[in-house]
Amino acid sequence: MTLSRTIIVLKYILWASFLVGTVQGSSARLLYTSIDKSTCHENVIGDVANQILTNNGKFNATVQSHCWAKDTSCVYYVDETSLSLDGLMPKSVLVSLSQDKDDRNVIALDVECCYGEDNDVKDNDDEVTSLMMDVVNLLDKNFSNGIWTVHSTNNMGMKRDDASVEEMILSADLVYKKRLVHLPSTSSFGNKVELWEYQKSSSQSKTDRAMFVNGVLTMSTEFSTTVHSEAAVHPAMISHPRPKRVLLVDPYSPLPLIKEVLKYENASVHLAGFDPAIFDVTTSYFETYNDCSELINVNDVCTLDSRVFNLMEYYELEEDESSLSDMVESSKEEWGEERMKMNYYSNMERRFANESDGDIFRRMTIDAHHAFAKGTDENFASSDDQFDVIVVNTPSSSSSLPSSGKNFSDWIFGDDFQTWLFSMSATETITIINSGHAPIENVTGFDGPREEFIVTASSHGHGTAALIHPYDELEAKPLQSTFVMVLYDDDTEGMSRFFRSNNAHFDMDLIKKLTSRAGVLRSRPTLHYDGPLHQHYIRPLRAWESWFCWSSDGLRESYPACTDFLTNFYDPSYHHENVEVRWDPVKGRSLFAAEDIPKGHFVGSSDATNSLFVDTAEWKSLNEFADKYPSATMYRGLVDFILAYGYESNNLSRTGWVTSTSSTNTFVNHECDGIENVGAADDFHMDVNQVYPGFLPPLQRRPETTGVVQLANKEIKAGDEISMNYRIFRADMTKHPSFEDFLTNHVCDPSKEGLVVLDDQAPVEVLQTR
Repeated sequence: MTLSRTIIVLKYILWASFLVGTVQGSSARLLYTSIDKSTCHENVIGDVANQILTNNGKFNATVQSHCWAKDTSCVYYVDETSLSLDGLMPKSVLVSLSQDKDDRNVIALDVECCYGEDNDVKDNDDEVTSLMMDVVNLLDKNFSNGIWTVHSTNNMGMKRDDASVEEMILSADLVYKKRLVHLPSTSSFGNKVELWEYQKSSSQSKTDRAMFVNGVLTMSTEFSTTVHSEAAVHPAMISHPRPKRVLLVDPYSPLPLIKEVLKYENASVHLAGFDPAIFDVTTSYFETYNDCSELINVNDVCTLDSRVFNLMEYYELEEDESSLSDMVESSKEEWGEERMKMNYYSNMERRFANESDGDIFRRMTIDAHHAFAKGTDENFASSDDQFDVIVVNTPSSSSSLPSSGKNFSDWIFGDDFQTWLFSMSATETITIINSGHAPIENVTGFDGPREEFIVTASSHGHGTAALIHPYDELEAKPLQSTFVMVLYDDDTEGMSRFFRSNNAHFDMDLIKKLTSRAGVLRSRPTLHYDGPLHQHYIRPLRAWESWFCWSSDGLRESYPACTDFLTNFYDPSYHHENVEVRWDPVKGRSLFAAEDIPKGHFVGSSDATNSLFVDTAEWKSLNEFADKYPSATMYRGLVDFILAYGYESNNLSRTGWVTSTSSTNTFVNHECDGIENVGAADDFHMDVNQVYPGFLPPLQRRPETTGVVQLANKEIKAGDEISMNYRIFRADMTKHPSFEDFLTNHVCDPSKEGLVVLDDQAPVEVLQTR
């Protein structure tokens, strides 16, 4: 046959576990397409098949053929009796000739691999891959550099890891052209590394690179790697008040993370656990991530900067003999277990008000101003074995740790490694663990060890973490897109800074905290992360709530937040807004029920929509401003207003103050005799054992609601006064001695009937019924 333009599609089946990531004997089909302007003869196809089967003449074997269907289909195979093997060779080539819808000739080849030294299928990944690349090169020479891809013909319909080499490269329909530029090699740590170059479409001129370790993507030149690195580093670095010592834990290569950390002035980078062989590959093939030339006062080559240290040197471990698990084990006995026994969280000194500071309201103001957590030197990393920020970057949860044989997820979330992380931490330390995807992705997202760790470690009665907060960056896919923030103290400045409600704070921090860049550059310091994006991180995806409360793996029966709050809150019959404001000559405005309210029902829930939320950073700034400019009396009045009518609301994803702005809930009086009938929804914040967990998605997702709503703690009849204990207005009464003085000696004495007011004349508006 002769064509001026011939479309040649070469398809082969490859019997090799390496290319498809399944058991020995699985198969894949490679599509090879080229436009060939030369004359294409049938004997050319026969010659190519002969070269494939004899490995371009390397093997002395007799090739037989058989054709049918008017010679449009032929099979070429090796006469086994003629084999003389010293390696691998394909078994057969099936050729089919047909025409496509445009009447162009199509030639399809299926190649079955392989014969081994004993005529058995050989399970040698590196050799099989090398052989198949030789086949591709041979086809390129004969058919003008074709375009090829591989499709698995076994286990169709089974979901594989989206980050696997099979899904991303070999069987990706959208990948236009690809080639293996770094043949699979095994490092001294037992990791298999391969590097691919590819184009996404025929119109794309950009060639991307992707590195796969043990068959799973760990780095690429696509935007997802930059997104992943920024999501791992910047939320913690921006939130920590003084991130000077940063530990990067990565079993392969932390190269992209290093560049992001070096953007912060005075931050030193300490590396732990990386594979030197993989690190060398990344610095050779991913130059962009090692280019810091745009950063002022940073070495043009990021990894050569004086602020980058290899932590392995601290433990005198040889790079070619030691892995991450070795380092953890060697350091654990030295100081890890001892640190676990220590209560090394020191109480920061707080200034409490005294009578010399002024009247009771002024003293309450001073206590409230100094109540917020502020990191001090003793709360930051102070030695070589402590770090301000720790970032743990893990591969796919299905991967194994070659040096130990354990599943990575089992090991990362196991006791030994978590003890090691804990021992590396100071009070203000923020730890970020990158692992898996959101639980809603049932195939690749669910990570049993990770989910078990999140639940158990965040329970104060069972683990060490005071707060566990997952946030997801979907643009990081197919890399691991879930990041788990772990805090070992829930009263830190870093926590309050992470949950700031105004995204301008994070943008301003990017301006203030990041190092200067070359003046010729007008780009932003980050390509993806910014203030508005950070606000998405402070509320977990609904997938976490669904998994925690409703999936078969969740523990909903242990948490009233699932069994009661989510079930009852959206039921209109559980809400009661029918109240009446009345005047009392001693208490002033008072709130009364205008209907029966059963125990456990919500009272005045609309207060959440009519409240002023002031986060800790805003509260701090307001107090400092009012102190600096005392003549600006309206600002001092705003502080006093928040103190008189507001309350602290510190929960798992918001810290600060809340004040009712247009709700009759503000007229609920303090009950001095301890017989209040409404209170905060504390039961929703605890498990059935009355323990406050550090992970509770139903509340973490809606702190503006759960931090405000009131529950009837006993049956309330129509006409009963609604009262509460004002001590719940402070997150920790030990930090507010002046407020305790106010309640004990001013509100409840001498009448013990509530707040005493001077004006006993009832205003007209209190006669209105809501």
